[in-house]
Amino acid sequence: NEDRKPHRSTGEKLLRWGKGIAAQTPLHKPLLNLQGHFEYRTIMKTPIREDVRTGYCISPFKTGTTFVSKVFDWKISKHEPLMFVTLKHIDDDEFLQRRKSFLDIRVESSGFLSMIAERFVQLNSHEPVLFMIRNPSDWIGSMIDYAPVIQTRTRYHYAEELFWQRVGGLVTPRAFHESSPEDQAETVQNLLRFWIKTYSVALEHDNCHILRLEEADQNIGTLEEIFGQKAINLDFANKRTNKERKPFSAWDYVSREEFAADIAKFGY
Repeated sequence: NEDRKPHRSTGEKLLRWGKGIAAQTPLHKPLLNLQGHFEYRTIMKTPIREDVRTGYCISPFKTGTTFVSKVFDWKISKHEPLMFVTLKHIDDDEFLQRRKSFLDIRVESSGFLSMIAERFVQLNSHEPVLFMIRNPSDWIGSMIDYAPVIQTRTRYHYAEELFWQRVGGLVTPRAFHESSPEDQAETVQNLLRFWIKTYSVALEHDNCHILRLEEADQNIGTLEEIFGQKAINLDFANKRTNKERKPFSAWDYVSREEFAADIAKFGY
């Protein structure tokens, strides 16, 4: 089915291969900065169009955002487009509005937008915004253990600098298991507070929706209704999992009682 995935020319495949190689060299950061510079200039020249309508999934990384994006036609649904340049300019509302017009897609599924959930929902108050949700302890464990996987693919871990340190503190996922118990506890506390704050946004706005990750593939009709688009990819055998995942419980680091009331609002 040609709608399921983009057809890439030999040149495009070679370019992707070259980018993958460069990402593992000292050139990764300067090349990203150069690319981001030109992307920013292009986006800021794009007129803001009121007719562009985009539905969003902005739950944090490791909550099924890839799953959501792949349900729909790749031509109108994207996963974390323009991530680096967006993180660099994520506090600029004009940039975000012009970015929306530049992309001109029907569905965007980007975990990094969760760091500005309240502001982003207000900025897109007439658009549907989905938050995929999972047990907070499982989510934190997944965030921590996925970091070594990313480490093998890139030299410059910009998500740590531009996302993780902003929401989780100075202890990065790669350093978590080697950190002091005090730093580990502080990181888990920060992430739990971030989880509660992010999903509380969804409870406060009428254009927001919450869907449990573990129930997503039984609720394709709900996704179609939220985004107003027809699902075309019903093959979920390739959902990403981290086979290297270690057992993890947030409650080994902090007291569950401190967060129980807030977490209970979401059924956990």
